[in-house]
Amino acid sequence: RVGVIHNEGCCWWGRGVLMTRGTCNFGKLNYYLGQQAAAQGFANFYAVDFCTYPEIVCEGRDTLALRWTVGYFEWADRVQTYRNTPEGLDYMEDLNTFVESGFIDVNRFIDVVGKALPFGCGEGSCLAEEERVTQERRDNFVNLVFNVFDLTKLIDVTPFP
Repeated sequence: RVGVIHNEGCCWWGRGVLMTRGTCNFGKLNYYLGQQAAAQGFANFYAVDFCTYPEIVCEGRDTLALRWTVGYFEWADRVQTYRNTPEGLDYMEDLNTFVESGFIDVNRFIDVVGKALPFGCGEGSCLAEEERVTQERRDNFVNLVFNVFDLTKLIDVTPFP
């Protein structure tokens, strides 16, 4: 995960496609994609201070692009780096196993993603709402993998390295 960045006074809740929230996450957005990135001379997508104006994620002319940009950033920072050693969960390892096995253990993989997304869930204390949506998340993922995208047709045509 990206290191902690100074983010005093930056505490907002639930913006964007992954419901980005919390002091640390908006501070990271500001540092890597917002005003602090611009101040350091980095090319950034938005010259905005996410800490003082978090609503920019959901308002303004660029809201759709910004929602997805924030979501991609958070996916790379929070989901792709997710590891929970006590429970034996590792997003990248589970993704590789899921694909290499021919998409067999669907529930295991989507449960890893589900635990990476909510805050505090990886420590074994999932909120009641997260527990409630587990089966719905599984059903939606199965529908996407097997019906909408039909990823199983890639099994026979994609050679393994």
